[in-house]
Amino acid sequence: MPVEYKLDIDYIINIVQDVLDKAHTDPRKKEIKIKLDRANPEINFNCPICLDGKSVKFRSHLYLKNLYVKCYNEDSCSRSFTNFCKHFGIEIDLDKKMQIYNYLDNNWKYSKKDDFTIKSLDKLLDFEESIKVLNDKKGFLFNIMPIVRDSIQWKYLTHRLIFDHSNIYQAYYKITDQWIEPVIVIMNRTEDKLLGMQVRNLKEDKNKRIYKFVSFQELYNIVNPDNPLDEIEAINYNKLSAIFNFLNVDLDSTVYVFEGYLDSVFFPNSIALVGLDTDISMFDEENIDMKFILDNDEPGIRKAKKIIDDGQSVFLWKKLINELSKNKGTKYKNFLENNLKDMNKLVQIVNDANVYRNLNLNKYFAVDQFDLIDI
Repeated sequence: MPVEYKLDIDYIINIVQDVLDKAHTDPRKKEIKIKLDRANPEINFNCPICLDGKSVKFRSHLYLKNLYVKCYNEDSCSRSFTNFCKHFGIEIDLDKKMQIYNYLDNNWKYSKKDDFTIKSLDKLLDFEESIKVLNDKKGFLFNIMPIVRDSIQWKYLTHRLIFDHSNIYQAYYKITDQWIEPVIVIMNRTEDKLLGMQVRNLKEDKNKRIYKFVSFQELYNIVNPDNPLDEIEAINYNKLSAIFNFLNVDLDSTVYVFEGYLDSVFFPNSIALVGLDTDISMFDEENIDMKFILDNDEPGIRKAKKIIDDGQSVFLWKKLINELSKNKGTKYKNFLENNLKDMNKLVQIVNDANVYRNLNLNKYFAVDQFDLIDI
């Protein structure tokens, strides 16, 4: 049975009250409205930073689900609760800080409606500056640059029919002083901001492959060694940094979910995880239309069956294989069953990077549990 982590609400209210008592002179602005009997419990108060103008408006909301302070008077006042405390010189009790960490690590949710996650990611790293720092430090990763035509990385990607390299860079990965490998670096980024990275070598042999996920917190602390990121504030950044392309998708449309980035590039509006166990529970309450395309192997099939049991849609590899081999005989079907392991492999087998459209892949998703036979 999972451990249930709770917050000491009274402790948090007392901190807010102490701040309001010091920030406001009008007694009415020192009041707090507590709303715990709702799906997204919150505390409302008059902002102690911008002072909420001259009127009593209660425009500042502390959302307890995410422990984020959102000011609807001035965006610049919005911040995490720990940052809010730091702004007013309040030191959170160590035991309470651990309690808050455990609570958020297990309960933090993304809220599309309130939109206080994307706008609040004010610590996102400048992309170009981060690459410069990493190269200058010459640590585990160096010579990071856009993919250069005819490089070993370019040949690796183009052989896989991956031609869009805007979020893929090349570099060298220092494993030991004597062991250095050429790698590709997959960037979890917007145009000018960086959220996370994944490093992988170019070996085809599964036993020789290297994957390294670099979370936002690890990146941030490399770039800002004298000002490391607070552990609590890092929670939502770290969770989102493990979901590649998250900053670029339209969450109001169908989002296609892949195990790895190199498979996701062939679908529109797609995100990629850093493995089957990546936590995406933060989206549970948003009812985002997600369709999962997991690898066609034993772990992927097991996970796909669990996902469809939970009422979500998964890609039906067996149905696709039956369709592709319908008029090509048993030998070709056996070939597909033994070799068609993921979306990138499908692209290579049919020699077509536009498989989503040309093979009408949207028709190969499960609708209900009766489709389990085709997974």
